[in-house]
Amino acid sequence: MVSDTTLNNIPNISQLWDKSYIAINEVVGQEKIFFHSTGEKVGDLIVLCGIIAFFLVAYRRIFDGLYFVFSSFYNTKKLLDIDLQNNTQICRDTLFYFLTLCVAFMIGNITQTWSIKGSSYTTFVIFSICCAAIFGYFLIKKVLCSILDWVNKTNTFSTVFKISISFAIINYTALICGFIVYRAIESISPATLITYSFVSTFISLFAFYVNGYKIFLSNGFSHFFYILYLCTLEILPLVVIWDIIYA
Repeated sequence: MVSDTTLNNIPNISQLWDKSYIAINEVVGQEKIFFHSTGEKVGDLIVLCGIIAFFLVAYRRIFDGLYFVFSSFYNTKKLLDIDLQNNTQICRDTLFYFLTLCVAFMIGNITQTWSIKGSSYTTFVIFSICCAAIFGYFLIKKVLCSILDWVNKTNTFSTVFKISISFAIINYTALICGFIVYRAIESISPATLITYSFVSTFISLFAFYVNGYKIFLSNGFSHFFYILYLCTLEILPLVVIWDIIYA
């Protein structure tokens, strides 16, 4: 009697598998994720090919720009000499454009890998935002410096703007080298890379501010005026861009 009752309580095989459609839906979901990931890889490949093509076309100017910047960054006069010749200035600017693309691509990959902005932003979108933010910042800064030069009948502001490009290149190079080391050595944690990035950026900005301070004082501007310049054209725009992107 007990045996018959036990047999009667065993559910039908169809009841055990009545929700098999859930597994099917999950498999479909995995396929969607796979195709989405493939699309991101295609976008990364397109950007990477563009950067490589840029390098192949302008590699001589890129290497010359590296030589001019890193052989002059420790001397304010040598930094100013870069802009006295069109060739050296073009090489420096070409290097700036190339490294900006590299850093934007690096930021896009880091942001996507660490899911800083979630899955709603692809690497290509973040790359585009970074490029637009960086180039937009320097373009607006250049226009404002030209206006201030015209108002004050001087070229001090444009001179400081030009050396800011050189120190941006130095910072870019330090960030890229740190990222390469981070990728090559698995024991390095993301926190270490972030700390290194902040420290290298702070050092580059500090060196730029010191050189800008020398240029302002040598052209007859006061300490207060230089502090006002830093707050309005240097520090405030960076804070606004950071807030817009990561708020």
